[in-house]
Amino acid sequence: MSSRPCSPKPRRGIRCSESAEPNGKVNNDEHLDTSDENYDGNSIEAEASDESCAKAPEDTKDRIETGCVTYLAVIVAIVAIVLAFLVFRMLPRSEKTCSYNELRQRHQKQDQKMWQTLSINIEHILNERSTKPAVYLFLHQGSRDMQALVKNIASDTVTCFGGQLVEMSENDFTTDDYGYAIEKFKNKIKKGHVALIAHLNKIPVEAARALHFICDVHTPIAEGVVIYLTLVTPSSIGTPKENAVNTLRNLWSSKLEYNVLDPLITRVTDEVIALKSE
Repeated sequence: MSSRPCSPKPRRGIRCSESAEPNGKVNNDEHLDTSDENYDGNSIEAEASDESCAKAPEDTKDRIETGCVTYLAVIVAIVAIVLAFLVFRMLPRSEKTCSYNELRQRHQKQDQKMWQTLSINIEHILNERSTKPAVYLFLHQGSRDMQALVKNIASDTVTCFGGQLVEMSENDFTTDDYGYAIEKFKNKIKKGHVALIAHLNKIPVEAARALHFICDVHTPIAEGVVIYLTLVTPSSIGTPKENAVNTLRNLWSSKLEYNVLDPLITRVTDEVIALKSE
């Protein structure tokens, strides 16, 4: 009587259940009896597949899970940064102010619109809404009190900026080289945002050409600065602009050609304020 093997031999493609002899060769004495009515090839393949899955490395699953967690963490961090940035942009920023309230109370005879004009324009620069320089020419009839008032206005403006007042007088201008005054002004303005150039009447005519570049609001030598100028006019009759232009023409027309004089006066008289005697 022929003996039947104790367990069915898997197909050739499945090596898990094949028995090997000590010398490493597969024992072929056992033969698979496919005529056995209890033989089920599909179940054998399923068992072998399940066994292969069971042997899958656990650390591979761990790496996949760790990678997913890291990816999600990065996405969450990016979203949080973007949201924080948007919230920061939406928060209202504190506005810097420059009111001149004390000077306004002490000098009530002055035009109240002057203080409003100064405040609005200076605050535009303070809050970086404008980088265009602000140039103001103050007119008076030679009063020391009015000259002192302009100095106080400049000092209060410096307080608003937190800088240092740059003062230039006729001694900073030379007749032989007006470029010297330009370079000197550029070096001084680095110390603060506010400059005071007093007594235009005393500046040598040829050196006054430096003001063409110093007071240029369209192509400034420094952005976001405030320049105060003073000019003594013989009369307060007429508009402040007319008085300023006429006075400067009388001062400079003898040595400056009109093609130089007119653009120079235009820049110096960008904003003219006439002070009232007190």
